Amino acid sequence: MTLHFILFLMVIIVASKIDIAVPGFSMRNLFRFPDVWATFAWIASWFNILLAIMVIVLVGNEFLFRTFRQQVINGLSVDDLVVGKGIIIFFIALYSLLLVFLLGSVFGIIFSHNFEFADLFSKSHLLAVYFISECSWSDCSSLTDFNFLMDFNSVKIARIVRTDFK
Repeated sequence: MTLHFILFLMVIIVASKIDIAVPGFSMRNLFRFPDVWATFAWIASWFNILLAIMVIVLVGNEFLFRTFRQQVINGLSVDDLVVGKGIIIFFIALYSLLLVFLLGSVFGIIFSHNFEFADLFSKSHLLAVYFISECSWSDCSSLTDFNFLMDFNSVKIARIVRTDFK
């Protein structure tokens, strides 16, 4: 998550330094309230794939190092383990949401000329859309990983059974 934070912060800083001004449009306006929420949610969505890859690695390591199976042997149900992964996904998405909110607030306050407290929450519904997007990306990646690993283990078992009967 440190890599995610550093890359996101670097892109935001670089984007804020670029000033393209054409008649009727300025890049500086994208970092002012209330447009900062749309800008930051859009830029943060570029990094959803990075967090999804992290979820794939987390789920894949459960199967690779057989900790998933060991936890089932120790008494946890498969449902409890899947719910645990869902909670991890929720907290990853919450981390990303808080990152976008905090950096968006800081940059919005810095770049806005006439800052009012009401501007802080204007168009902030876009953060909820971003949160749902991040949860969806991570859920899809974990389900894909679960499905792939289950199919891969089934293929390995089928090969073992087939070779035993020859």
